[in-house]
Amino acid sequence: MIFNKGRRKNRRVDTHVLLDVSLMNDADMRSKAEIINISMGGANFACDFLFGENTGVNMKFTLHGNDVYFLPSKIVWRKKLTNTNSYGISFSGLTKYEKKQLKKLIKKIRVI
Repeated sequence: MIFNKGRRKNRRVDTHVLLDVSLMNDADMRSKAEIINISMGGANFACDFLFGENTGVNMKFTLHGNDVYFLPSKIVWRKKLTNTNSYGISFSGLTKYEKKQLKKLIKKIRVI
């Protein structure tokens, strides 16, 4: 497992976890995606769907077959790649419970 902090406030964990991403205001607008890296502050994910910057999205992770995590987030940047789209998201505004869930999720990802 690679830990990449760089200039960021929070250490990012490189990973390849599959998830579902949906618009906050329209759950029917969703896509399968893959997390590239994640931290307590945000994440980078890739998917085919085209989301706009500053769009609120819900992230749904399922780990180990039965541990499900829901995290609200906001897309802060988008980059078009050859076969997909890459996004940077921020986890700002999480409740205490959501922060606890995120911390637990990152610990589990480190174990995978």
